[in-house]
Amino acid sequence: MTHLEQFEQELAEEIATRERDDLRKVLDSREGRRVLWSLLDAAGVYGLSYTGEAMSTGFNEGRRSVGITLLQKIEDLAPGSFLTMQREVLEEKQTVEGLRKAAAEKDEGESE
Repeated sequence: MTHLEQFEQELAEEIATRERDDLRKVLDSREGRRVLWSLLDAAGVYGLSYTGEAMSTGFNEGRRSVGITLLQKIEDLAPGSFLTMQREVLEEKQTVEGLRKAAAEKDEGESE
């Protein structure tokens, strides 16, 4: 192995380690998990890519592929973290729905 090849290999390993460490830090915070969930949702990971039109279907499938790659990295690094994100999103939706219901009931009470 040449010095350049050795350097390139060490550099690639260092970058991969740094990326794993960075993702681990993001996953360690609720805010980071919320951002990742938003990206997975925007990527349409669990949505349908097919639109009936080849170009837009291809675009959607490309976006979905990026999301699946991110999801695989998340699960490889921290198995179960996707489930944690799902639980947190559900809790947040329930909280928002409870606040929405309370506001609607308050409006009904004021109109009587």
